[in-house]
Amino acid sequence: MFARRRIRWPPGVEEHIFERHRLSKYEVDAALAGPVYARRVFVKNQPRYEVLGQVPESGRILKAILEDARFGGVDVVTAMDATLSEKGLYVRRAKGL
Repeated sequence: MFARRRIRWPPGVEEHIFERHRLSKYEVDAALAGPVYARRVFVKNQPRYEVLGQVPESGRILKAILEDARFGGVDVVTAMDATLSEKGLYVRRAKGL
């Protein structure tokens, strides 16, 4: 789903995600390129996407928060390891189990 949309990394986001959550840009991009479960959420009345995806090499399931970019595509806001309940949701919804 999001692999077909242009994913932009605003300045400072890649560093924030690595420092705070120990995730690389590669891991987040890989998780978004495969099967994902996405839902639209609103944060302070701003629409965002909460996207769950799995890093193929490690099997790590991540949650990425994305928002519509000004001129198309989506901007990465943050990314982190999925919680236990989010991992279960990903397995049930994205993988179809």
